[in-house]
Amino acid sequence: MKRFTSAIVCLACICAIVASCDTGAYNADPINNLSNKPNPIYNKINMDASINNVYWKSSNDPVVHLVTAGGAGITFTISGSYGNDTLANFLDSANAFQAIAVTIYNYKGPGTYLLNKSGIATYIHDTASNPSLSGQIVVSSDDGLFASGTYNFTTKKYTVTSGNFYAPRY
Repeated sequence: MKRFTSAIVCLACICAIVASCDTGAYNADPINNLSNKPNPIYNKINMDASINNVYWKSSNDPVVHLVTAGGAGITFTISGSYGNDTLANFLDSANAFQAIAVTIYNYKGPGTYLLNKSGIATYIHDTASNPSLSGQIVVSSDDGLFASGTYNFTTKKYTVTSGNFYAPRY
């Protein structure tokens, strides 16, 4: 009887331990996390830069798109934006729509790509598009799910420096 009682107590302890274990599970979709668990990857998604020495951060989640264009190779584009394209924001330049897109042609994976040779960058402020005259993007990692790196470029009116990104690939 003593063994039976010990076995029941031991089984009850094991059940209590298993039931109280937190698996740490969350919905692995970094954009649409539907659980109440914080997703540590989602908190790292970012795109920012300094534009004419003023800090800029994408408010909409930046994304990386890879497109295979026939025989022309793979095109890699990272883009992010801030603000809304409305008349009120158009009149208030501090909240005006702003976006940065950096594109690499013939993407071969992590590495350094010179803009206006291997790609192009564009800074959009309100409705004005400002293409790069020079610059570079360094893709430091690309695991097939997320890509990260740095970028900088100049346009006729703007200097974009200290650019960083960490974004999901789509």
